[in-house]
Amino acid sequence: MKIKHERIIKVILGIIILLILFKKVGFEEAFQTFLSIKLIYVPLVILVWLLIFLIGTFNIRLLLNSLQQRLSFSTLFRYYVTSWSLGLLTPGKLGEFSLIYFLKKEGVPAGEGAATLVIDKLITFFSLGVLATIGVFVFFGRNGGLKSATILLLIVIISICLISSEKIRGMIRKYILRKKIIQLNGFSKTFQLYIKKRKNILFVNFIITTIKWIISAIATYLIFLSFNFKILHFWFLVLIDAVVTIFALIPITINGLGIKESGAVLLFEHIGITGTITANVYILGTILTYFIAALLFFTFKVQKNKRK
Repeated sequence: MKIKHERIIKVILGIIILLILFKKVGFEEAFQTFLSIKLIYVPLVILVWLLIFLIGTFNIRLLLNSLQQRLSFSTLFRYYVTSWSLGLLTPGKLGEFSLIYFLKKEGVPAGEGAATLVIDKLITFFSLGVLATIGVFVFFGRNGGLKSATILLLIVIISICLISSEKIRGMIRKYILRKKIIQLNGFSKTFQLYIKKRKNILFVNFIITTIKWIISAIATYLIFLSFNFKILHFWFLVLIDAVVTIFALIPITINGLGIKESGAVLLFEHIGITGTITANVYILGTILTYFIAALLFFTFKVQKNKRK
């Protein structure tokens, strides 16, 4: 019950932040801008997101294959998207750890599944952090960039140290996995195997993940086009998108609702784009994200019921 109340509070807080944002940019102007949307770009955005899911699935499969755990791509894709959908409903995207449970159903030991997911998340965060740090350099100068790079490096080092401890694994079991998975035996061994003997796989994952963030920025670019606005400098968009995504990880609202949009408005003002356009772009992006999640989730559910 306590967790349910926390989610409600986070949703309300996100909505309040959005209302404050739209009060600043102007409700009427924002509404009129939203009505001008060109729906022809929406299917393209959905296709780009499907490509992102395919890339994410490939990264997980690449890591699992290095452990001699071979799952069919279609099965892993279904599990990946389902866990991603659950992640949208939880602070800090913790619902994505449900992938460990799904992998266990396919015979992947919980410890190996947890280590694989954590490694993938660390690489994802590091890749995103590198792009975000470059963005801070570009938009806030050398001092801001150096501080950002230092913080990023410290977070990665501390995360690796903490994740290696039994105490942290106990917290994952208690607060994230709960009763679904009791043991994470083999986590440390698998985690160290990746770090010490699978560096080439980790590097490939990093490169592919960075490409995934660039493709994600293409989705945002298409949404800007849907509002009849063309971004002249695409790489600025890539960097801003990375910084905004970092903002969204702050777990005070569900999926960064309100925080992400406000951060985007602040950053895009640096390249002369009005808050009205930016707010609408990121609100539409959020709507499409939840629409895609619901669409894929129920599609997989229907397929599962048919197989029964």
